[in-house]
Amino acid sequence: MDFELSEEQRQVQETFSRFCDDKIIPQASAIDEAHAYPRALFDELGKLGFFAMRYPATVGGLDVDLLTLCLALEEIARGSMSLAGCVTMQSLMGTKFLEMLGNADIRARLLIPALRGEKIGAICMTEPNAGSDLSGITTSARKVDGGYTLWYSRALAWPIGPSLVSCPPSPASRATLGRRGLTRLSLSLWAVQLQSAPTCGSGGAVVSQRYAKCSV
Repeated sequence: MDFELSEEQRQVQETFSRFCDDKIIPQASAIDEAHAYPRALFDELGKLGFFAMRYPATVGGLDVDLLTLCLALEEIARGSMSLAGCVTMQSLMGTKFLEMLGNADIRARLLIPALRGEKIGAICMTEPNAGSDLSGITTSARKVDGGYTLWYSRALAWPIGPSLVSCPPSPASRATLGRRGLTRLSLSLWAVQLQSAPTCGSGGAVVSQRYAKCSV
């Protein structure tokens, strides 16, 4: 078995190594101290194609293997774990559900711009009393004319992304949604709801706001 990197993988590693040395390391301490979301570096990584690496060309992706992505991410993390956490969310969890489950409109309007770094995506699945225990999520959604109404107390929220919510299941859908009726809604209304920018620390990005009701 050959464990040597391919020429393409070495080029990717070298590209992100230079980016880390030239752009990330000089700003890493300031990012953590300011608790500021590193949007400028985020945008530059989008232009380098980092967010598109694991996606097919049909949605504007580069269609590279997982090892190549890890080589790039390793170099980013060498400079700043905060930045690495933010951009990993964007390149995987924040966009993967849109690629897997989104229709043509969602892909064109949300996914493709997100892979270019023009929109920020995440997955909303954290509440004060529910993190890894996803069955404890209390955010709920009910179908109404024209969309859904969501009720929630406090959740991790971003401009776009799939939100894990509890929908009362019908007998026919119970086997698909599970006992609690957990499912996903793709939300693009967070930018309107948020009144403050995301913050960033050594553990990654956090946005928390309190709401009672949201219609999507």
